[in-house]
Amino acid sequence: MVRAAAGDRPVRLIVNGAPAETVGAARRLLSNAAGRYVEVRALTGEKQAQRQAISTADVVIVPSGDEHVGLTALDAIAAGVLILVADTSGLGAFLLRSGRVDPRVAEHAVIGREPGERYAPLERWTARLADVLADPETAKVRAARLREGLRQALVTLQSAGASAADLVKAIVAARGEGNGDD
Repeated sequence: MVRAAAGDRPVRLIVNGAPAETVGAARRLLSNAAGRYVEVRALTGEKQAQRQAISTADVVIVPSGDEHVGLTALDAIAAGVLILVADTSGLGAFLLRSGRVDPRVAEHAVIGREPGERYAPLERWTARLADVLADPETAKVRAARLREGLRQALVTLQSAGASAADLVKAIVAARGEGNGDD
């Protein structure tokens, strides 16, 4: 995806969360596939370090179609960083279908499927990433709008409770469609 979307642009790619024993092999494999150096970081419980890395990103991609919550994506939204998530993830489903966030704000962050598709094809992810890389200023504006949209969804205790309930429903639905490994 990065190779096709970035072209000759200088792009720094970081992959977080690899098992420590696979970091070297993953770095070689992913660097080869991306056609550029890929920094692979081991899975860590240090949330502050992860949040710091997220806050310096231009885009955070969470391609897992079966991710129930998407805490990394939530951290990115809170940091004002644009995300790309699958509509099959709990967070993606919440953003698009809960009615709590304006779909026009969420549509740039969520990669959707067409009828009959289990997952969105790689080409759709690549095109969206290419749009972000081609116009990072617009991506920043979209990230700020998404952050504000989520904040507005949680502005009162009543709406926060309803939004939390909607997020739990989206997570449960993702678990029902997922592979059970998350």
